[in-house]
Amino acid sequence: MHNSKLIGIIKQFDKKELKRFDEFLRSPYFNKSAELSLFFAFLRKFAPEFSKSSMTKEKAYAAVHPGKAYNEKKVGYYMSDLLKCAEQFLIVQGTLNEPFASQFQLLQQYNNWNLEKPFHSCLRDIVKLQKEHPHQDSNYYYQQYLVENETNEFLLNNGQNRLKIDQSLQRLINNLDLYYLTMKLRYSCEFINRQTIVSADYDSSMLAEVRQHLDGRDYDDVPSIAIYHQILRTLMDSDNEAHFYKLRDLLDENQHKFSQREARNMYVYALNFCATKINNGQLNFVREAFGVYKRLIDNDLMLIRGQMNVGAFKNINTIACMAEEYEWATQFINDYHGHIQEKDRENALMFNLALLHFYKSEFDQAHAYLNKVVPDTLVFNLDTRLLLLRVYYEMDESEALTALLSSFRIYLKRNRVISDALRDAYLNLIQFVRELMRAEGNKEKLDGIHANILKSNRVGAKKWLLQKVNEAEQGKHSKAKYI
Repeated sequence: MHNSKLIGIIKQFDKKELKRFDEFLRSPYFNKSAELSLFFAFLRKFAPEFSKSSMTKEKAYAAVHPGKAYNEKKVGYYMSDLLKCAEQFLIVQGTLNEPFASQFQLLQQYNNWNLEKPFHSCLRDIVKLQKEHPHQDSNYYYQQYLVENETNEFLLNNGQNRLKIDQSLQRLINNLDLYYLTMKLRYSCEFINRQTIVSADYDSSMLAEVRQHLDGRDYDDVPSIAIYHQILRTLMDSDNEAHFYKLRDLLDENQHKFSQREARNMYVYALNFCATKINNGQLNFVREAFGVYKRLIDNDLMLIRGQMNVGAFKNINTIACMAEEYEWATQFINDYHGHIQEKDRENALMFNLALLHFYKSEFDQAHAYLNKVVPDTLVFNLDTRLLLLRVYYEMDESEALTALLSSFRIYLKRNRVISDALRDAYLNLIQFVRELMRAEGNKEKLDGIHANILKSNRVGAKKWLLQKVNEAEQGKHSKAKYI
């Protein structure tokens, strides 16, 4: 029962939605089975986690039929019927929560029945609704296209004058073009971005024609097209930093015109641009990335249903630390660790405090916080080992570092979940750290290590490692020796 599709869905309901679903089940229009309402009433007691061991099929059946022998078949029917009701509830709620969908269904029905007065009345309501539309995204232009398509059909069927029909048809085509251009650019950006991550061959048919069309026209008054076109420029002409700065300004001016999810995804492209530049040694983009993250937080774009992703939490903290914004990072950790999922919250807090102290060169404190991390996931395991490796090196803890390098190598060899690319990166890091410890300041050996690191495409903590080699070449290297 706990892992059923039904429970997976109702676990997503908040208190208000659980109450509304209960009312939905009590409506004879949607559900005529009083037993089904009782069945849900039993399950509802276990909200919001629905994880207690006492939530069993047997007890659920007993709540519906006290004193009767358990009937597995009936429970199966209850769960199946309740699942259908839950899905129907989601459809109804979705329609009620989206005013355009409700009004457009009315408009279509009035058009089908050829009711002129109701049609025009409904059309006026939709036009007013669209003027108040909070976003200017692809969905907005698609909705405009749908309305004009319905209007054009109604005018044709009712013998309206040609001027009205022509005007409606022109608006229909304009909105269809805006929708198509927005979506073409959006997904073109996505597949070009994916090609930098995975080996994939996408067909970019008509993209050249679209770009040629855009280069010859001004779409500054259409934020969705202007922004995705600018994102495309940052991807296809990444050496031109002016593209990034224009994208940043466009996002700052227009982010409120998009949904939280879409605005956040647009900013991610800006962050990816910064990350590439930082990885290429252009550290001025650390400050740019920090600025982007601050905008995301200030505009409430980082929380998804009140929660923050563990990876995003670490990335923001890392960039803040790289920018030496330690007070801001401390405040961020304090303010936002409570938004991490409960199962990861304590580990995220301890790890990120360790990371903060590491960047502040407070290695004892970093070590103390790392000891409080319980690496119960692959991500925490790898992140903790990697940071601990750097802490031991900085603290000149030769024995501890040597032991960690050996255990880390064994872990990487035995773990079959880790990707080959990531495994190679960490194994190479371990090897280079061992060589660095053995070099003991020998310039010829250090030059060789430096050259090999630069040649290698897969090295974990590459920038830190190169920094340590440079320090060793200058006689500032750690005293750690390989044992």
